Amino acid sequence: YLIQLQPNATNGSAGVILTSISASAPSPYTEVTLQLSAADLNAIKNTPDLATSVQNTYLYMSDGAASDRSGNLLLSTYFNATAGAIQATTVIPDTTPPTVQSFVLDMDAGAVLLTFSEFINGTTLLPSSFTLFSSVNPSSVSVSLAGSAFTVVNSDQIALTLPQGTLDFIKANQTVGTSVNSTYLGHTASAYYDLPGN
Repeated sequence: YLIQLQPNATNGSAGVILTSISASAPSPYTEVTLQLSAADLNAIKNTPDLATSVQNTYLYMSDGAASDRSGNLLLSTYFNATAGAIQATTVIPDTTPPTVQSFVLDMDAGAVLLTFSEFINGTTLLPSSFTLFSSVNPSSVSVSLAGSAFTVVNSDQIALTLPQGTLDFIKANQTVGTSVNSTYLGHTASAYYDLPGN
């Protein structure tokens, strides 16, 4: 079976196929909540003009995607070709800012790998807004990541390639970046934004 979120009601519209969802249906079982996976949610956010308002949010479910309590299978919403997919009645926008969940400093590769809580807009990432510290104390030894190169892509993982001068400083200083206990990351509030602009 197939469950797809698409921007209009037209049969065959390009959209995002939901590949990993969980469903819950409390009594009286007439309403079902589909919990999206992080991968599906990122795919939706990374698709332009999809699920940003009720005007571009439609749900298609193929035959057999669900059944009632008697075992009768759901008929496709495309069964009536003139009806098309079902339009959302409400769309609640994403207002949650992304966060850096973890990072890895790889001195062999000369890079910092950032892992975010969701896809970020790669064009908004500012390496100059990131700083490595030798401790949680902001007045400790610090190294700016300004000038780091990266591939501009919408993703939840982005690698910053450090400038040679930054690498040389870290290696010579021997205070920051020598172990996990001397490697902390900080950034400004405007260091990056997610796809909706949070």
